[in-house]
Amino acid sequence: MNDWQLTISPDGRMYPVVVTRGNHESENNILYNMFDTPSAGMYFATSFGGGLLRLYTLNTEVVVGGTQGNWLVNDLQAHQSNTQWRIAQYHRCTRPHTTVKPNIEAQYNAWSVPFYDYGVQLVVECDAHVVKNTYPIVPSYGAGNDEGFVRDDCEGTVYIGEGCWGAPLRNNNYNRTWTRASGSFNEFKWLFINQNRIEVRTIMVDNASLVASVTDAAPFTPPANLQLWTMPDGSNTLTIDAYANQRPVVSVVSPQPGVCYANSGTIHFSVNATDPDGTVQYVQFYANGQLLSTDYTPPYTLTWTPGTTGEQKIRIRAVDNENICSVVQPFSVYTYSKPVNTKIVTPSDDAEQIGSGMDLNDIDLDLGESDYIGLRFTNLQIPRGVRILNAYLDFMVEELSVAIGSVNIKAENSDNAQPFTSAANNLSNRPLTAASVSWGPATWTTAGSFQTTPNLKDMVQQVVNRAGWTENSALVLMVTGATVGGRDAIAADASGTTVLRIEYDFNSPAFTPPYLGPDQTLCDNQPLTLDAGAGYASYLWNNNPAFTTQTLPINSSGIYNVSVTYNTMQPVVATDQVVVTFLPVADINLGNVIQTCFNGSGVLLDAGSAFEVYYWSTGETTPAIVVNQPGTYSVLAMDFNGCVVTDEVVVQANIQPLLQPVITSGSFLHVYNLQPTGGTPPYTYAWNNTGYVNYQQMPGGYVRLITGNSAVINVTITDANGCSVTYINSINPVSGNVPQITAYTITPTASEAVANGGISITVSGGTPPYSFNWSNGSTAQNVTGLAKGWYVVTVTDVLGNSAVGWYWVAAGYNRSKNNSETTQLTIMPNPVSNMAYLQYAVMEQSNSVQITIYGINGQPVQQFTGLPAQGLLPFEGSNLPPGVYWATLQSAGTAEPVKQKFVVVR
Repeated sequence: MNDWQLTISPDGRMYPVVVTRGNHESENNILYNMFDTPSAGMYFATSFGGGLLRLYTLNTEVVVGGTQGNWLVNDLQAHQSNTQWRIAQYHRCTRPHTTVKPNIEAQYNAWSVPFYDYGVQLVVECDAHVVKNTYPIVPSYGAGNDEGFVRDDCEGTVYIGEGCWGAPLRNNNYNRTWTRASGSFNEFKWLFINQNRIEVRTIMVDNASLVASVTDAAPFTPPANLQLWTMPDGSNTLTIDAYANQRPVVSVVSPQPGVCYANSGTIHFSVNATDPDGTVQYVQFYANGQLLSTDYTPPYTLTWTPGTTGEQKIRIRAVDNENICSVVQPFSVYTYSKPVNTKIVTPSDDAEQIGSGMDLNDIDLDLGESDYIGLRFTNLQIPRGVRILNAYLDFMVEELSVAIGSVNIKAENSDNAQPFTSAANNLSNRPLTAASVSWGPATWTTAGSFQTTPNLKDMVQQVVNRAGWTENSALVLMVTGATVGGRDAIAADASGTTVLRIEYDFNSPAFTPPYLGPDQTLCDNQPLTLDAGAGYASYLWNNNPAFTTQTLPINSSGIYNVSVTYNTMQPVVATDQVVVTFLPVADINLGNVIQTCFNGSGVLLDAGSAFEVYYWSTGETTPAIVVNQPGTYSVLAMDFNGCVVTDEVVVQANIQPLLQPVITSGSFLHVYNLQPTGGTPPYTYAWNNTGYVNYQQMPGGYVRLITGNSAVINVTITDANGCSVTYINSINPVSGNVPQITAYTITPTASEAVANGGISITVSGGTPPYSFNWSNGSTAQNVTGLAKGWYVVTVTDVLGNSAVGWYWVAAGYNRSKNNSETTQLTIMPNPVSNMAYLQYAVMEQSNSVQITIYGINGQPVQQFTGLPAQGLLPFEGSNLPPGVYWATLQSAGTAEPVKQKFVVVR
């Protein structure tokens, strides 16, 4: 052991070593027992500095694939995101730099490919007795490769070696295009590792006796006389990732790692990329080791349809203006189907039952010898109701067996299989599926290899269809049955690997994809709302994060696609797309408001000639029409594609009459101001009214109108240029089936000292029976015992429609003459400042009442003619100068006018 004392410095410092097996160690146990390595198989991983470094020690002297290869991939996967640096060391070179040693293709497939897939940055190789440093390289037999490798400064792995320290040297006569430097001399590698970089120096050892020691105070300072190898490019340091703080920053918007596209093979890529100290040149998209596309313009996108279903291995890299790159951590997505490969990792999850007794800790699984073997698999993450395409069990062979026999395999028929226990009959008491598979294993000839069952998909399907199954559920497979002979598999207790491989898709009723309907052709004035359907976890339209609702309103032609996600733990996307074409439709513009004189010529309205069919609101069907009256005119036109467009226009006369209400409630008579605008004043008026309408032109240029109920204002207004307009307006017309007081009879009281007057009314219309409400509190249709005065009745039918009557009961009169006892005229208020009311009544029922206002000089200043027999007449005193005035009431039956004096004040 004297040589091992060389690992201790003269000052007492000890140097730890991590050993790897070489071709001169005849078996693993030599190193395993001497160095107490973590694995008897002499392949293992060791972490340094927490997540700083994970060092993989591999064994080239046993099968490099199989168990060792699976372990490597699994460990790389597990530590891909939590380790800064990954370095591998092993003995034999995959591509040695001397012709004395052969290439080893098995290592290329088992190790070099996962090194690339999972980002191993540095590999140390030995055995060949030459020196080499490579550029970063990736495994590829594509264009530009040299023996299966291509230089890739962005994602490549640097290979160094090849084991020259005391062994006979060989010629370095096998360089490749990706070899940075090679030589033939005794050396070892000196590595500096921190969070930002790895620095590799090659130390030439022929002058070792002249070299001083590295000190604890300056561990990264080369000691005196240390001879560093200078590579042909002039550098003596190989640096990995020297640009950690200057690399582009890349984030993937889509696809989401691990996503499964349930009903589509099309994948949409969307990436954001920026550079902290420059610009991004381009973003590259890779799948399954092949470059798909290079995008030079943000946003960086790609839509790709793989040629195969299942797993698609994705890599995305961004390169900046200094040719420095960043790589998104590689991930997988899945199209149509998704695999699940899970193994038993807890020793108690494989168990045996012989008789009623349970064994949770046996180091092997005795297929065909135990009554029951239970295999419990967790972390399946299989959604309920998916379609199981394939399901297989892989057993690791413990020992050779040539006996012939068969076993029966079923699944536990439960929502979530519970862990095995030592309770008696813990396996046999479990419910099993109706589906089963009989398996007669072939001869097991190689220990450590795998044997695979027939397809177990039906029993797995029965379990995942259960109502209580979830993605967190565990699945138990049960192996039973007596056989002739048996098969022994390595249990998890002895580091065996029993793997359940399941492949499933979403072609099942539990996963209904969205449906946007058939392609559509619409007119461009018919907006459409696309609906992806309810019940999904999320929505994304046209891969645009601004549109994430169930529906999408559209109004332009294009291809519209929607991606929805299901309510599953693992991302599952289903898509649909529809092509919508909006046909252009010619526009119609009849204009806005058209004003015209209407002095004998009409107005041309033209909808254009681009349509096949025209329908005007006038009933005409030609492209253009002429109108001669004001109004709102519309046209509906249909083109040769069946598209319909409408437009309307308001045609107005130059003169615009404006009727402004002054008093429209509280009396039988109403007051309005009619004010013409437009045209050229002065205006003239031609009246053709219906009912009671009193009009008087006022100094302000407007017309004061006093109307009765159900009157119709009908006037033609003409300006100084002869332009005219006819204005018609119905005042409170009686419409519909409403009650009306059609006749009345008033009986005067004998004198003011008695109350024996009466009123009877006749009602028709509306919906009987009627109710009556008189101002004196009576609810009868006809009232008696009335004193002199005014009485008001409201008549209401059962539907709530009403009519109002207003009546004057006189006191003592000569039935042949109207006089002061039978005629009533009152002015309220008195004095008058602005608006006032003339309350009046005469006995005869006619429209011949006249009220005249006289000034103190005896000249009439305002007159109202044709008034009904009784009423409440508003008039405006603000137009009268202050002073004393007389109002006179006269009708055909009055012997002499009734007078009432009033005063106008300011």
